[in-house]
Amino acid sequence: MPSIQEFVKQLPTEDYYSTKLKACLEAQKQGKGQCVNTKACKLPNNDKIPCRHSDGLYHSGKVTKPYTFHFVTEYYFTRNLGCYE
Repeated sequence: MPSIQEFVKQLPTEDYYSTKLKACLEAQKQGKGQCVNTKACKLPNNDKIPCRHSDGLYHSGKVTKPYTFHFVTEYYFTRNLGCYE
């Protein structure tokens, strides 16, 4: 098992996606009556910093106004799907 110091050396040192997500979420705040989330964000792929996409079995609660809740079970992460919400 690697030490914490060895693991930290493997972490990315570039900030690429968080700045793009922040800009997208800030733009959504300008609209009224919508949930701010990453669903509308378009994220370009970056060969130097590959995305890890989460997927799973999605479920929705009872449709309610103004909000309906959603959750996922049987989730997993993959790097084969690229960057998208």
